[in-house]
Amino acid sequence: MDWVIVILYYIIWIPIKYAGLGIWWLVSYPARKRREKLLAEQEAELKAQKKARTEQLKTQRKARIEKARTQLENYLNQLNTFDQLSHAQQIKLSEKCNFNFNRLEDATKKIFAVFQNWIVSDPENKLKMESIRKWCNRDHAMNLLVTNYCDKLAKSKEKASANTELDMQFCRTTLQMGFTTRHAISAHESILKNYYLRAGITSIDCSDLIVNRPCFFKSPIKGVTQRQYNGELYYDMDNAIELTFYLFADQFETLGNSHVRYLLSDIVNIQIDKKIETLEDQVSEDHFMLLITLRNRLNINFWCDAYTAVFLLTLLPLMAKGCIEFK
Repeated sequence: MDWVIVILYYIIWIPIKYAGLGIWWLVSYPARKRREKLLAEQEAELKAQKKARTEQLKTQRKARIEKARTQLENYLNQLNTFDQLSHAQQIKLSEKCNFNFNRLEDATKKIFAVFQNWIVSDPENKLKMESIRKWCNRDHAMNLLVTNYCDKLAKSKEKASANTELDMQFCRTTLQMGFTTRHAISAHESILKNYYLRAGITSIDCSDLIVNRPCFFKSPIKGVTQRQYNGELYYDMDNAIELTFYLFADQFETLGNSHVRYLLSDIVNIQIDKKIETLEDQVSEDHFMLLITLRNRLNINFWCDAYTAVFLLTLLPLMAKGCIEFK
């Protein structure tokens, strides 16, 4: 009986099955062709849309680049003619640094080229320096360019024994704005030393009640105590005391919770503590621990910015030895 079923399966069912499949294939062929054509048309339309979108983006990008380059040219022209602008225009220009052209690959270098000239020729122009500061604060590449340039320029001036008023202004501005690294500190110190030995030092205006005679340098500073823990010395920065430092012809004074005077003639040595650079929690690129060794008194530790540190490194030894002419 099983063989009869097998014969019927092969003789009757299989022909019917494949005949039905053939008829279905023939009947559905037009529908399949229409569907294939529709899919092909849809795919072609998507490709065309994608191509059109790509071309549109290219056109928009090209337009943005052209607009950015035009803006950059106008901005560079304003920077190069800064001195011819009105004071109001200068203020407005110094406050702006967020432009579309900052994405252009050569924008930073072209702007930096103008800043180089400013740093060399007009370092104490506040509006120009404010422009540089704003760019450095928002653009890391610009900050590196300016800082490295100032370091190289300081070393070049040191090598040339620079001592002009313009050199002095360069050092003062560079240090105040933080456009320096530890590697250039000695160069700045050398330039300032040459300047003061040649030109002497002039008193500055101080409106403080304690100042009743010529003051030659004033700056905020922090007094820091050195302590010992587990046999190791450390600076107690958490309890640093805010002070105002005054430098006079024969002594320096600090005013904070108390008023203390130190004779310049008692200074034995003054230096920056280089070991602090290895203390990760106490390192700051533009701040230094200034160590002053005094005769018959406790040593003093001052935490101060680069500007104050370098000026005191320069002035204190020269004034203590009477090498500077007071004006």
